[in-house]
Amino acid sequence: KVLEQDRAVLLTGHFEQDEFYQQSCYGHGCSCINVPLRAREKTIGILTVNRQNGGNYTLAEGKLLAAFAQLTALTIENVRLYEEARRRALQLETAAQVAGQITSLQDPDHLMSRIVAVIRENFNYDHAHVLLIDEERNELVLQEASGPLAERVMQRGLRLRVGQDGITGWVAKHGKPLLVSNVRQDPRY
Repeated sequence: KVLEQDRAVLLTGHFEQDEFYQQSCYGHGCSCINVPLRAREKTIGILTVNRQNGGNYTLAEGKLLAAFAQLTALTIENVRLYEEARRRALQLETAAQVAGQITSLQDPDHLMSRIVAVIRENFNYDHAHVLLIDEERNELVLQEASGPLAERVMQRGLRLRVGQDGITGWVAKHGKPLLVSNVRQDPRY
């Protein structure tokens, strides 16, 4: 309910069925104020303050905590926006590095090796691979790998049927990026 409110919600007493209050209030006689942390017209969290055996909160305390919650929410949102801007700047820097290397390198194998290395290192990824389409066979063919298992992956080689084999084959067929948070839960995996 607090998430649906735009104001402080004052609660007195202990909720036996609520694990959160059991952990934070330690029994009967607990009063608490729950204040939504709102930024850009959206609730991003909750500030909850508990008092045990100290009496009920006053309206002035509720207003003070609501003001503090508003400042906290704005600070959290500003940090998020800063991190997002920093991540985008790093992405642009990486794209510029890759573009610079593309124009300066004439050897395609060395170029792909540098591209996967720069992407993996700058974004702190575990692995990066480049697969190119063999149009005659309608297959994706591994050209370069970077990461702890890169040598083994390259030795084994990898060929995937476009549109038929896994998430990578799906992306090659549809020509659109695809984010999969848990590949084991995706039927294409």
